[in-house]
Amino acid sequence: MYKKIVFFLFVSLVIIGIFRLRWLLAIYYNNRGLNFLEKGENALAIDYFYKSLKINPELAETHYNLAVAFEEKYAYEKAIEEYKKALELKPDFLKAGYNLANLYYQKMNLYEEALEEIDKLIKISPQYTRIKELKDSIIMDYSTFCLNAGLDYLEEGNFEKAEEEFNRVLSLKPDFVVAKYNLAILYLKRKEKDKAKEKLKEIITDNPDYPFSYRLLGSIYFDEGNFEEARRYYEEVVKIMPQDSQAHNDLAQTYTKLEEYDKAINEFQKALSLKPDNSVILYGLASTYRDKGDYENALLYYKRLKELNPDYPFVEEDLKGIYATLEKAKEEKKSVEKEKVDILYLKNGRKLEGEIIKETDEQLVLKIVVGQTQGTVTVSKSEIERIEHR
Repeated sequence: MYKKIVFFLFVSLVIIGIFRLRWLLAIYYNNRGLNFLEKGENALAIDYFYKSLKINPELAETHYNLAVAFEEKYAYEKAIEEYKKALELKPDFLKAGYNLANLYYQKMNLYEEALEEIDKLIKISPQYTRIKELKDSIIMDYSTFCLNAGLDYLEEGNFEKAEEEFNRVLSLKPDFVVAKYNLAILYLKRKEKDKAKEKLKEIITDNPDYPFSYRLLGSIYFDEGNFEEARRYYEEVVKIMPQDSQAHNDLAQTYTKLEEYDKAINEFQKALSLKPDNSVILYGLASTYRDKGDYENALLYYKRLKELNPDYPFVEEDLKGIYATLEKAKEEKKSVEKEKVDILYLKNGRKLEGEIIKETDEQLVLKIVVGQTQGTVTVSKSEIERIEHR
């Protein structure tokens, strides 16, 4: 009996020794693999990691090291497989989880897979700062990726896909104002004007310093002919971006529509000071001076515009209109000057310088008589005053 016990103990010790030896050998191969990995000899490192795992496939650290070696050799699928094996053996293996998430993110642009791994790690270790920082980076880059995809779809006219991408952005970052703004543009392109207005007003409420929502909303109201509302939003753009020439130009155009010409001219001048050679601004300023009736300044800016951009549309037509108006005014002025007279009060019809004055006995008339004294009629002061007020 005693011999059996001794034999059993001996066998047990041998078995334990063998397992211990195998474990030590697996560790040895793992460490050899690490040495080669540090030297950049990935092929040899991978061989030793495989030898280690052949002896002991339960070593999570060795699976992790093998994954690193594969990743450095750009064998990403194999690296993913080994990171996952390491995590199966050791679910709280933060380094393996972090590297796997980062591989999905940085090397493969698989943002959703990366976020899935990150969320697992956060549940295990919510205080792990590096994981939270990585998640923020992934969300930012993924949001930008989706936004750009949405913009591409929008340009192609694929509104359904564009909307899907913009909404994906907002599911990741609900406060991503650019995605909201482009949704508003999408609604406009899809002829859903009310939805566009609603989205823009939402942006203004949540992001009151974002100028482009005011600008787009102002342009919608301008196109509708609601110039008072357009002015309200364009004035906000000018407050936020006082150095933006387009902001001043938009507001000036609105003032012109409201026939507030002095305000319009003031805004056009501000816009022009920021962009002195802008044809659109020059035309707006010239045509506003024209509408105001200030033809001298109108011609000045039309001339400047023609020198800058000889083929700018409508300039020739506008100039013809101004010249026609000035010619008409000139003719009217001549006519008025011709009627200025030396006053001679006459009574009854009488021929003076070849002209017959036809008047009744009760009326008095005014007539030009140059060098003519004959036929002068003396009238009372009250009659003169009555005639002058006719």
